[in-house]
Amino acid sequence: MNASQSEQIQNTEEGYPDFAKLTEMREELGDHFLLVMQHFQSGMLARPQKIRQAFQNNNPEQLALEGHSFKSLCRQLGLSQMETLSVTLESMGRSGQLDGAAPLIERLLAYGLQAHCELQKYCLACGKPSSVQ
Repeated sequence: MNASQSEQIQNTEEGYPDFAKLTEMREELGDHFLLVMQHFQSGMLARPQKIRQAFQNNNPEQLALEGHSFKSLCRQLGLSQMETLSVTLESMGRSGQLDGAAPLIERLLAYGLQAHCELQKYCLACGKPSSVQ
């Protein structure tokens, strides 16, 4: 990880989605919004675990694939710090250089839990509870 990537990770919010983006998505998706959000919420929990598993299995190719996939999910929700972490992990996986990945993955897991909770709160505020827990 270079100094620029490290700076990007430290200078963005942790685990909080862009609520303006969520509101825009809600207006765009209408009745389908909560269904889509359930999918996103489950991804907040599952994807970082898959990244961790790829790292534990010393599988840089899988780590790159999972990082790439999670990066897209984070971008859609405006989770800029998580997106930056995912980009960094994807890059590390592509290069095969996994030194320093463990603490980034742990941060990603923690932020994923926080983002999941924030998404849950947002969905509850929409008037219909989300079934993902």
